[in-house]
Amino acid sequence: MEAQLHRSKGPLGSRIILVRATPIEYLSAHSTKENEIYTYDCAVFAISLWYFSTPTGIQQTLSVIARHARTICVAEWSLAPSKAYHLRSYPHVLAALAQAVLATRAPTGTSTANIRTACSPTSLKDMKEVTGLKCVKELYITPGENNLDSMWEVMEVPSSQWEDEVRHILERPNHDMDKELLFTMGYAVRSALPEPLSIAKGVQSIDFWCATFES
Repeated sequence: MEAQLHRSKGPLGSRIILVRATPIEYLSAHSTKENEIYTYDCAVFAISLWYFSTPTGIQQTLSVIARHARTICVAEWSLAPSKAYHLRSYPHVLAALAQAVLATRAPTGTSTANIRTACSPTSLKDMKEVTGLKCVKELYITPGENNLDSMWEVMEVPSSQWEDEVRHILERPNHDMDKELLFTMGYAVRSALPEPLSIAKGVQSIDFWCATFES
């Protein structure tokens, strides 16, 4: 909601229409028998693919949008250490992977985690066999040091609340190995922090991966 209000108050706010629906739901509702497919110049996914519950959901959405938009632009976290701040961005990588692993252990469709499907640039480009999309351009952008996403993600994993969630989701005996794995990943995040007693300092967000896809 905060991000939506921020965009609405910006210079392009009057041209933005906020819709509470998935892309597939929206496009299906705006297709008609006379004009089954609306054509858009470009569709943009801005730091949003990790919210999808499954990789299949991403593939299905991209496949549908590929029939409605000539170009699809993606901006997503690279899931790799920053080229400019290599060691300082490792905690962000580890925290993202830990949250993604926990989300996969929750019953399908029930996770409300900030990270549910942590797809790498390679896996997104490999979806071309399903989506029919080809990556025609890509680049990496290092976020500024005032970007707070790394701090939010890193603070989430070592917290007692996160450990309680691990115990809740993996409370059945046959999940002992998964539980131990996730606690170990939490330990890895804490161990990678440059200043364990002040985790807000010294942690750098991983790079953005920006790509252009065409059918």
